[in-house]
Amino acid sequence: MLFQWYRDGLDAFSRPCPAALAVLQQLAPQLDEQLQKADPAGMQRLLEQARQLTEKILRDLHEGRDRLLELNSCRLNDAKRLVSAIDEFEQEHGVWDYLEQVFDGYGVNVEEHSDDCYILTPGENMLIPHFPELLDDGVTVTLNRDIALAREDMLFLTWEHPMVSGAADLILTSGHGNATVSMLYHPNLEDGQLLLEAVFLLECSAPKQLQIGRFLPQTLVRTLIDGNLRDVAAEIPFDSLHDSGQPIDRVHAAALVRSQQKVLARMLQTAEKVAQKQAPALVAEAGKEMLDTLGAELKRLNALKKVNPAVRAEEIEQLRQTIIDSHGYIQSAQLRLDAVRVVLTV
Repeated sequence: MLFQWYRDGLDAFSRPCPAALAVLQQLAPQLDEQLQKADPAGMQRLLEQARQLTEKILRDLHEGRDRLLELNSCRLNDAKRLVSAIDEFEQEHGVWDYLEQVFDGYGVNVEEHSDDCYILTPGENMLIPHFPELLDDGVTVTLNRDIALAREDMLFLTWEHPMVSGAADLILTSGHGNATVSMLYHPNLEDGQLLLEAVFLLECSAPKQLQIGRFLPQTLVRTLIDGNLRDVAAEIPFDSLHDSGQPIDRVHAAALVRSQQKVLARMLQTAEKVAQKQAPALVAEAGKEMLDTLGAELKRLNALKKVNPAVRAEEIEQLRQTIIDSHGYIQSAQLRLDAVRVVLTV
C-alpha cells in the first residue's frame, strides 16, 4: 500500500516531488486509516485524491516559480542604464593612465604591441623583486575586451584585475614614495620658498563585524605648512602644485633636507598640531552618522517587537551593544603620519 502511495499517489519514483510533504500533511489521517483496515476500494479513492492534490500543488508551485522568474529576469531599460554608467566610468577613469604611472614609478618596462595592447617586462632597476602578476619573461596585456576574448594569451586589464588591485595594495602597504623632495611651481608662491606637505591618515581599528568603515573609513587629512608655520592647504590645493620640470637628484635632496632639518622639524610639529585639530570634527561627524543610522534601526526593532513576537530580545540587545562598541571604537580613532613631501618652489 505504501508502494502504491508513492508510485500512484505521488508519482515519486519517476520525478522529484516537492509536493509530497504537503500532500502527506493533508492526507495523513486517511492514509493511516487505510493502512490499518486495508480497504482496496478506499485505498484507490485515496490514491486518486492524492494524485489530484499532487498535481494541483505542483501546478501552483510552477506558476509561482514563473512569476518569480519574471520579477527577477533582465529589465532591459535598467540594464542599459547600468551598462552606460559602467562605460562612462571606464572612459573617465582609464585604468591605463593609472598603470602607466605605477609602471614608471616601479621600473616596469612597457612596449607597445598593437592597438590597445602592450608588452610588460621586468626592468633592470625595478624597485621590488616581483611586481604583481608580472612573469619573469613578461606578459602581454590588452585594454580591449573583444581582443581579450579572442586572445586568451593576453591579460585583460580592468580595475578588478589582480595586477591592478595588487599594484594598489603595493602602493598602500609599501614605504615607496612616503617621503620625497619635489621642485614644484605655483603662481601664488614665490621662487625659493620651502614648504612641508604632510598627509595624515585617520583610521579606526575595530572588529570586522562592527563594519566601522560604513561611518569612519580611512580618511586623509592634508596639511601644507609654509615658512611662517601657517597651514596653507586650503589656499593651495594638491592639484594646483605643478611639476617644474626640473629634476632633483638624491644627493641634492638629501643635502637640502640636512641643511633645513631644524626648520622641517618645526614644520612637521606644526602639521601634526593642525591635523590633530581637524580630527575631532571628523570623529564627531562619524559618531553622529553611526548613532543616526543604528539608532533608527534600534527604534524600528523596538517598535516591531510590540506587534511581532518573532523579534527576539537578543537581537535588540545585540544591536544596542553594537552601538555602544561602535561609539567607543570611533572615539578611539587615531591619526597616523602617512606621507611627507618637502616642496621647494621654483
